Amino acid sequence: MTKLPPGIRSFAGHTDTVPDIVGRIGTAPSLVIFTEGNHLMVLLSDDVIGAFPSWAKSQPQYADLDLDNIVVVTLPQPAVVQMIRTGGIALGNLVLDVSRKSGSTPIS
Repeated sequence: MTKLPPGIRSFAGHTDTVPDIVGRIGTAPSLVIFTEGNHLMVLLSDDVIGAFPSWAKSQPQYADLDLDNIVVVTLPQPAVVQMIRTGGIALGNLVLDVSRKSGSTPIS
């Protein structure tokens, strides 16, 4: 068992609180989107996230962006806010780092 870093919320024993995370964790993200609600399927559609990289490449100011790893995290809003404020979230023994160091933060 690992000891939780101070301030990191643990969801051990809770139900329906595990975040939906789409993208590659452990690889530097190109873009991180923290959102809440049950609109994940719409956000991840070919019409939204699917179309975003080609749209960005067509814009001169965004043409050089690396958009190979778009990470989307969705949870109930209080959990997303706490995850950003504390720098992580614990799911049992797994602690996901949400910090500038990890690159998985909207404040990079």
